[in-house]
Amino acid sequence: MSLLIPLTGDDWTWKSEKGIQRLQSAFYNYNGRYISNVLEILSVRFQMFKILLMTLFSTLLIFFMSKIIFRDNANKNSIYVIIFVMIMPISIFQQTFGWVAGYVNYVISIVLVLYFILLFKNIFENNIKLKTWQKYSNTILAVFSMLFVEHVSLYLLFIGVLFNIILYVKYKIINNDYLSIFIGFIVGAIIMFSNKAYFSIFMGTDTYRTVGSDDGLITKMLDIFVYQMNYHFYVNNIIMILMIFIICLIIAFKLDKMNTVNTILLTLLALGPLFLFVNQKNLLEFRKGSDIYYFSSLIFIIFIITFIIYIIYNFRKENIFINLLFYLVSSIILTVPFLIITPYGGRAALGSIIFIILLLLELTKFILKDHFFTHLKILKFGIILLLTVSILYPLYENKKTELERNSIVSNLSNSEKSVKLPELPYPEFHQMPDPKENVYMTQFYKKIYDVNPEVKFIFKPN
Repeated sequence: MSLLIPLTGDDWTWKSEKGIQRLQSAFYNYNGRYISNVLEILSVRFQMFKILLMTLFSTLLIFFMSKIIFRDNANKNSIYVIIFVMIMPISIFQQTFGWVAGYVNYVISIVLVLYFILLFKNIFENNIKLKTWQKYSNTILAVFSMLFVEHVSLYLLFIGVLFNIILYVKYKIINNDYLSIFIGFIVGAIIMFSNKAYFSIFMGTDTYRTVGSDDGLITKMLDIFVYQMNYHFYVNNIIMILMIFIICLIIAFKLDKMNTVNTILLTLLALGPLFLFVNQKNLLEFRKGSDIYYFSSLIFIIFIITFIIYIIYNFRKENIFINLLFYLVSSIILTVPFLIITPYGGRAALGSIIFIILLLLELTKFILKDHFFTHLKILKFGIILLLTVSILYPLYENKKTELERNSIVSNLSNSEKSVKLPELPYPEFHQMPDPKENVYMTQFYKKIYDVNPEVKFIFKPN
């Protein structure tokens, strides 16, 4: 997959001289994502670096998630993690895995979050002491992990405080290993948020990122929830919504608790997927200002509240309750800042989706216990084949079209006034997939290939 991701949108900007100018200014008044900015500059210029970087962190994402859920059985059960990750909404995929700029910020940062959670679990459960080199290397990694994306940095500060408190409560002493990591988080936060860009944001002088709104904070928060969060987490997420309902239904039977309370809760949960099945076409066609979106957001709120109540009611006495609660809280914390700060898109929803996936995997493990289909190689092969066809084939076609398009613009004559270019056949997999004339980043695409700014790009359907 890493081999097939084309450069799109912001990638063209970073590959142009604009990216080097940002680097030369040390990203002054741009943002404090120092590490991810440098990784982006390298990725768009060196194909092999991009492939290796994305392959490494995609593998680590699956590995860490598998370790967190399945512990010693992580390797043989990693196929289930892959399945859950690959059913994420396409609107989230396009701004993360399908977009290099989104990947280096949002995927890598959440991988680092998972690493520190896994490290904490090992320290907490086994009371291990890190070796000196491990302590220093993890502290340095903690600093670096804060320099990717802002809401993840805030979340790392949260778990830094939380984990140190939990370790103190259990062992009655301050754990110096994790305390040093928390200090690394603080240092990284200072480095990131000392960038002048954040002062501009809160003063309202930044033209891209804003806090508050001329329409009022409540109105802005409502709009973000109804038309953006509602879209990524609910409207465009029918498979995961359905899986949540099915898993909850199975658990009620497994626990032999199909009583009045669970019947009511399951009925309310059923409204979630049912509403989407009935109104899917209308929801995807109409957004801003449509009554159906307000109604869908109401259904979504009911679904969220019901799911939380269901977890508390059925698992409060189970060993996995704390884990489930942690995943829920983490998902909410990673999303809440965007009710105030804009812009918000599928990329910002990735962290929350990953924690929802962890929660669903934990519930699935609870249902199956040790009866995962570990020996059904045919089933695993079939799943991998399905994923290959559904994900890799469209990406292959898009990559092939990108190479064709780049070849055309690289060989333009100086006398050309316009040129016909093919669109990516599966644009839904990528953010800003085509350098069309109404796209701001197109000017940088032209600079990369030394195309006269006056030449008009005319796109024909592929």
